Amino acid sequence: MKTWMATLLAALFVTRASTEFACDVTVNTESTWFGSVADVSVGAVELLVQNVGTTDVTVPYEVLLENPLYQTVNTAWNVQDLRTEPGIVTGVCKEPWQDLYAQSDNMVELGYVLQITDTAEQNTTADSFLPTFVSINGTECTVSLGNTTAPGEY
Repeated sequence: MKTWMATLLAALFVTRASTEFACDVTVNTESTWFGSVADVSVGAVELLVQNVGTTDVTVPYEVLLENPLYQTVNTAWNVQDLRTEPGIVTGVCKEPWQDLYAQSDNMVELGYVLQITDTAEQNTTADSFLPTFVSINGTECTVSLGNTTAPGEY
């Protein structure tokens, strides 16, 4: 009896551990406008989100970005219900085509035009717009740098 129960518990544990959601996010910075308003710069950030776990994530799901310089979002694409507070941007993906299928090649593209705090002392660059933390439904994503656009390039 103990062997049967131990086998069942082990199987349940393995099933739970192997059905986790995990995400990879590639971040590209696009057009940036530095110092267009006193102490503020504006830049576009694109996220390519992929599910590398073993459980599908279906809409709706929440995407959270953190960067201590983030002030507000001017506009966004493929993400809705935006909320901002200093250093944090959250939004919700709701469209059926935004489901993240486990271990597949599908990616979801999200984009934001962000305002960040910009002072002469911090030497703002395109990398200043990169999130320092990204999560989906509270699960931290692995973040990698894609392409960055130099200031003044579009």
